[in-house]
Amino acid sequence: MNRSMLNTRLNTATAVAAAGQLPLGSAVHSLGCGIKLNGNAITITEAGLYKIIANATYAITGTNAVEVDMLANNLVIARASE
Repeated sequence: MNRSMLNTRLNTATAVAAAGQLPLGSAVHSLGCGIKLNGNAITITEAGLYKIIANATYAITGTNAVEVDMLANNLVIARASE
């Protein structure tokens, strides 16, 4: 059973351009070696089941909706929108 965990946090307001990447901040807690923060991406190196939780606070400027995608190998595997 995989026992890897990663918690990242960004506590400062950051503007994200349309189609831009959300900054993940820095690693504040990690356990095991199967998951790592790699710049602005998370790399999973061990097979297993992973529970992914993401929280975001945002302010919309203009009339566009907000969409957040989670990608695996550059393919969208989950999307949240408002």
